[in-house]
Amino acid sequence: MVKFNLWLWMVTFIICLSLNVEAAIESTCEFSTQKYASTLSKKNRVPLFVERAQFTEDTKSFLENLYLDRKKKFLRAIKEAPLRCPVEVKKAQMIVSKLLKNSEAKSLNSVELDVVVLCSKEQMPPIARLMAGKLLLLPISLFKKSKSDAHMAAVIAHEIAHLALFHYGRLRQAISDSNFKISRVDVSEIKKIHEDEADLTSLELLASAGYDPLKAVEHLKHVHELKDEKINETSKLSTHRPFESRLAFLNTQISNCY
Repeated sequence: MVKFNLWLWMVTFIICLSLNVEAAIESTCEFSTQKYASTLSKKNRVPLFVERAQFTEDTKSFLENLYLDRKKKFLRAIKEAPLRCPVEVKKAQMIVSKLLKNSEAKSLNSVELDVVVLCSKEQMPPIARLMAGKLLLLPISLFKKSKSDAHMAAVIAHEIAHLALFHYGRLRQAISDSNFKISRVDVSEIKKIHEDEADLTSLELLASAGYDPLKAVEHLKHVHELKDEKINETSKLSTHRPFESRLAFLNTQISNCY
């Protein structure tokens, strides 16, 4: 009976998350602060279901401790980057500042975001990663392999979108609410929904900062060309949509909204 109730809770939780994203898709511009303001919080300009997310003190404590632990791990890189790759550090700070400054999401107004350029990571794909909710890791390959600042901004905007939508905290709270019995597949399903949300929101961040949202599509194609074709994009535990599906998802939103 306990297992059944837990399973039912998880199915309901995932369906509710899915409905939020499906609503965004059906109304095409739900994440657009200009066209669908009624779906956004007047308080912080993020989707209402995000504003209503409640985090327990245990979750808040876990997130803060994890952030401090990860920051300590990359402390050396944080200190060395301005000396080893100063041009890239300056460019990263400029792009991040522009995206944050021009965003209408008030949740980003007082955001704590540590930007870390990994100067030795030349062989990585030109991507980025948001760790522990507010530690932005940018490999040097992002600067060397991206075609322009706007393409880099598309990558960074996607990660900032995760931050604006409190994804790490929402996932951790979901795991906690399940009494830590949530499966890896269920976690993966939640992450997939979060990736869709981040894709939509990143376009909004780009447009607000004066970047062409189409650069997100162009860079996605570029990364796909650079990656090993054998990359397991169709795995049940993969968090992003398959390449062609993600392209269509982004193009539809851009066509309807920008």
